[in-house]
Amino acid sequence: MRVAVFAFILISISFLCCIKPEEPADILYPYLEVAYRFSDPDVAVFSKQMAINASNSAVFFAGEPANSYEAHIYRRPLSYSAEIEQVTLAGGFSGQRNVYALGLDDADVIYYQLLIESGNDSVLHAIMQADPAMLFGSPPPQVKYGFNGTDVGFDPFKGAPADFFSVSSDGRVFIIGWSKTGYYYLNFRDREPVVLPIPNAVEAVIGPDGFIYAYVDGSSNIYINSLLLNEPQLIGNGRYISFNGNEEIGFVKNSLFHIYSMVTGETRSFYPPKNVANSDYLMNATLSQDGASVAFRIFDSADSD
Repeated sequence: MRVAVFAFILISISFLCCIKPEEPADILYPYLEVAYRFSDPDVAVFSKQMAINASNSAVFFAGEPANSYEAHIYRRPLSYSAEIEQVTLAGGFSGQRNVYALGLDDADVIYYQLLIESGNDSVLHAIMQADPAMLFGSPPPQVKYGFNGTDVGFDPFKGAPADFFSVSSDGRVFIIGWSKTGYYYLNFRDREPVVLPIPNAVEAVIGPDGFIYAYVDGSSNIYINSLLLNEPQLIGNGRYISFNGNEEIGFVKNSLFHIYSMVTGETRSFYPPKNVANSDYLMNATLSQDGASVAFRIFDSADSD
């Protein structure tokens, strides 16, 4: 079990530039206000990407509590007085107990992958749907979609908890990733689901429209692609990619947070907050749906990510 202590930051960004003549124009930071800071010492964070609800009032992530080997989904209200809340309850379904990744649609409905025991000792890969107010497994989550492990690189009798999970705004298109078998694009909008591998990806995230997705290869090159593009388009270099609802992609490189516009093709670069210790790493930086906030976690010496 990882026993690291992490702090989460929600950054509210107002795009009113505070120009500093001594700084190069391409890395000017707009006015940045640290709206909240909180730490949760009893939960080790597993989420490679976090999720911010539509009202920017809570961050959702997957993690493992102290003295336990079961990973759950947690909700952290952005208030100094509110406490971290456990969303899922292990053992609610037969099979897999651990949840390492999740996503939210534009109605804040929670989605995650779960293994469910099926007949003849086989397993079903299920995409679960849960109420955003779910607490300790209540109200119970529902199976939204199911797919075969053979579609995502497993044999019929094996499977694994997903390491990464991303969902479109309508909750019908997903990117799910496993360290063992790679990343896959899953589209459930039609009668027959479309399941496609994303070659060479070490990170991948679906756009809100469910058509465009972004991924990072082993050299930290960032590409955008879709079923309509003939080949991937290189847009930058970095890690921790995420979409907002404004056709923009956020990523981190050289301790700066970058936002790439798919409309203009331009990339803006921003400094991390200067009044937050260890914020230079901007680990797992995730844009909110409206693009006004960025959630990230602070690097810890015990972190192995």
